[in-house]
Amino acid sequence: MVLEKIPTFSEVQTWANNNLVSSVNGNTGDVTVGGNGYINGHQSDYLNYVDDGELANCWGTIEVNSGEFTIVDNNTIEVNEAGVYSVDYTCGFTQRSGDGHAIMLAKVHINGTANFRHTGSRCFLRSTSSDGNRNSASNHSMHSLNAGDTIEVHVNRSAGVNGHDLTQASCAVQKLE
Repeated sequence: MVLEKIPTFSEVQTWANNNLVSSVNGNTGDVTVGGNGYINGHQSDYLNYVDDGELANCWGTIEVNSGEFTIVDNNTIEVNEAGVYSVDYTCGFTQRSGDGHAIMLAKVHINGTANFRHTGSRCFLRSTSSDGNRNSASNHSMHSLNAGDTIEVHVNRSAGVNGHDLTQASCAVQKLE
């Protein structure tokens, strides 16, 4: 039995560049990895009482921005180039007080519109002292966008008791092509 050396990441990448990507790109050897632009941000302050609907402030603190995005405000970014974009978000909720259950929702809005059912996510908050009345919603979606289109994440309560805060929100957007 002959044991072969496990290749390093660099060796695998070199092999893929020479054998896989070049055949896809017409033997040009051109390599495209991960698209062109990306932005990653997270909430800088809690949002109180989001039951009736609020835009998550996922752009309060920007971790990285390739320059392909314009930050409109803490809630909204604008894409600078047309293309297909991947959008990932996570929104963490907590119940302020009281007993009862609730369903919290999060959804991507493009140009202020929530017509994208595939972007929605929900979480259940069960009021017991053992679980701390916390939960989070997250999702991944892809969108074909034009230059100037905006991306936001909207949160609200769908059912149950009132009194919920958005304690954490983060979003990452990447241009795929």
